[in-house]
Amino acid sequence: MKGIKPERITDPNGKKIDDYWKPSQKILGEMKFLESLQTFDKDNIPAATIKVIRDKYIPNPEFVPEKIKSASSAAEGLCKWVRAMEQYDRYELTFIIKD
Repeated sequence: MKGIKPERITDPNGKKIDDYWKPSQKILGEMKFLESLQTFDKDNIPAATIKVIRDKYIPNPEFVPEKIKSASSAAEGLCKWVRAMEQYDRYELTFIIKD
């Protein structure tokens, strides 16, 4: 959602994969992280970002707040936020089409 690039790492099978853990830790540690979520420009989320959210995360049965909560209450909140941004985009698009 915030356009942060992953690190490329080698998984245990020798395959190169995208790893978001270290970049995520850096963002989560920023003093104004919560403020950045509150002031996030939800009206201008890139179409490519929404496509990834809709194709990869929303249909994933593991990407639901109830399941994520068991790992981390902070991650649960972020999951809710991502889902809310996706719903907002869907609603905004519906509103624009109807007008």
